[in-house]
Amino acid sequence: MIDLELENKVVIITGGSGGIGSACGREFLRQGAFVSIVDIDKKSGMLLEEELLVEYPGRARFFECDLTNIDSTCSVVDSTIAVFGQIDCIICNAAIFHANSLKNWGKDDLEQLRRHFEVGILGHMNMVRHAWADCREVVAAALSLSGQRQDDLQSQRLWLTCQSKRL
Repeated sequence: MIDLELENKVVIITGGSGGIGSACGREFLRQGAFVSIVDIDKKSGMLLEEELLVEYPGRARFFECDLTNIDSTCSVVDSTIAVFGQIDCIICNAAIFHANSLKNWGKDDLEQLRRHFEVGILGHMNMVRHAWADCREVVAAALSLSGQRQDDLQSQRLWLTCQSKRL
């Protein structure tokens, strides 16, 4: 068992309502963290929050967020601080990916690529920037685990392969 020293730490996880994000959330809660589950999928996020609160009362909250909207990302930071009092870590897990052969690229593909960057890079940068203004000790972690299954994450503790940097 790896102790990530998460007792009473507050973690925001984007893309947190399913897959790798929800697996991270479950593990962090198991290790004593408070978790803000952030996702654009309101239905899945609310269901996950309800499920987690049974086992971890008061330690998990869902916040709907569109990472392409700066007001939405700032609202998540402000709401997390209002509910849990601080932010210690942001897991930048949310992503969309549009794969099409370059030789078949059309106008729609370029728009999908633009959205990929808006969600995966700019949205996370806005969130971390806003959190950093309030919490100088925020740790941002970028997960790059595409293709990993949820059970792989839990069994291999892929958290350790995250690249993180104290801001």
